[in-house]
Amino acid sequence: MQIFTELYIVISLIVLSLILWKFKFSYRTKTIIISIYSLVIIGILHPIFLVILLAIVALIYYMLILVNGEKLSMKSFMIVGFVLIALVLVTGKYGPSIIDSIFGSKSVLGFNILVPIGVSYFAMKIIQLIINFRRGLLKEIDFIDVVSFLVFLPTFAAGPIESYNSFKQANIDEFSK
Repeated sequence: MQIFTELYIVISLIVLSLILWKFKFSYRTKTIIISIYSLVIIGILHPIFLVILLAIVALIYYMLILVNGEKLSMKSFMIVGFVLIALVLVTGKYGPSIIDSIFGSKSVLGFNILVPIGVSYFAMKIIQLIINFRRGLLKEIDFIDVVSFLVFLPTFAAGPIESYNSFKQANIDEFSK
């Protein structure tokens, strides 16, 4: 089963690359297509984590809108954002033993289903987004760009070291060719 999933991912990535190369899509369209593809792959590998990730991203994005509209203080935003990330990291660290103690060691709700091992990757990228927003480095923020920043598959190998602004500028430069 594992080999078919990997084969599906490789083949679909090749097809996606050919489609993006052959047709001249705008930056926005390419970003949406690649984000949807990345979300589908994450959903295939970890469906529950996909839901958790999208819920956290939507909540943080909504809070960013509230902060911009001065309906939420920056302090409250920082506290809620970091508490959410801490909960995800604690779940990733202690979730398996809690699940095993509740449902037994041979539980169907195993660790790999609930939280993937790379959860800290997403946590660090979200923390980076929150801190850069706090510092005023993010002038305009868009939900599609935030999702793309978090789930863009080609950046997984680099880890969470690329900033939102450099990621967005690199994509605009590359996709506009």
